[in-house]
Formats: sequence, structure tokens, C-alpha cells
Amino acid sequence: MSLSLLMNNDFNLLIFSVLRLLHFEGIVLGIGSATLLDLILLRFALSRVIREEHVKIVIFSSQIVTIGLILLWVSGIGFFLHYWYFNPIKLENTKLLAKVIIVEVLTLNAFLVHYFVLPQIKMQIGQRLFDDLSWFPCFLMVFIGTVSVISWYVPLVLGVVKQFNFIPAELILADYSILIFLVNVIVQTALIIKFYGYGK
Repeated sequence: MSLSLLMNNDFNLLIFSVLRLLHFEGIVLGIGSATLLDLILLRFALSRVIREEHVKIVIFSSQIVTIGLILLWVSGIGFFLHYWYFNPIKLENTKLLAKVIIVEVLTLNAFLVHYFVLPQIKMQIGQRLFDDLSWFPCFLMVFIGTVSVISWYVPLVLGVVKQFNFIPAELILADYSILIFLVNVIVQTALIIKFYGYGK
């Protein structure tokens, strides 16, 4: 094996390892912070009154989610460039398209968190999360929360479970959409029963 080929293989492995590390860190930060954020918001919705210090925790958690999202984009673009240069056959894996679309959904969802959910939480200081709100803000906050958690866990599953390789992207995205719909219906229904079925 020539020295240039050996160096090229070593460089290939080094870049791939760095990209995997960044991607893993992004997933860990995103999943951990998004899950914590949703659990905190659920507690506020059910029983806790929102205080100033709670808002600071929520804001900090959302910033960690943003960092995780940035790492996903950086590593994701890096993977595409790496595959294009070193292993073009991997670009035929349709799972990659599904993951890109899901990360795009996460990005849009992050904007909604920063420009709708966080301001809404600040306005609810001294109350529970849904106190005195109309149905639409409540619905939207729950929807954003469910999309966030599911959209972080699905890329993790796609990356870990190799059986999803080369499954058509449209099938993965269809299952992903159905999962969001079903979880959202369950959570929305539970909250409706909590607040309107049995009273506050």
C-alpha cells in the first residue's frame, strides 16, 4: 500500500470519526435538553406556577437545543461532503433524505420555540402554563413540544438501527408523520380532559 493511499485512508477515518462525534454530541444535547424542556413545561401545565427562575431554566435548555441543532447541521453537511468525496455509493441511501427533512422540521420548530413558546411562557409568570389562555396557544405549544421530542428521537433511531438503510424516504417520513399525529392526539386529549373535563 502506497504512503499516499495510507495517508488518504487515515485522513478519511479521521474526518469520519470527527463527524460522528459532532453528530453524536448534537443528538445527545438535543434529545437531553428537548426532553427536559418538555417535562418542565408539562409540569408547569399541570400543577406548577411559573416563576422567573423557571423561565431562566427553560431559556437555557432551549439554547442547548439550538447548539445541538447547529451541530447536527454542521456534521450533516460534513457527512454529505465526505460521502461525495470518499464513498459516493452511500449517497444513494434514501434514509439520508428523510433525516435531512426531519432536521429541517426541527429547525423550523426551533424558530417557533424561540418566537412563540418562550415569549408565551414569560407572559405566564405567576400562573400555570395554560391558565387564562385560549385553545389555540395551548394547542400550538403542545404541538411544538411533541414535534420537538419526536423529531429528536427519530434521527437517533434512524442512525442506530441499520435496518432502516435504503428504506424509501417517503415511507420513513410517512411513519414519522403518523407518530407525530398520534402522540399529539393523545397528549392534546389528555390535557383537554384535565382542564375541561374535570376543571382546573
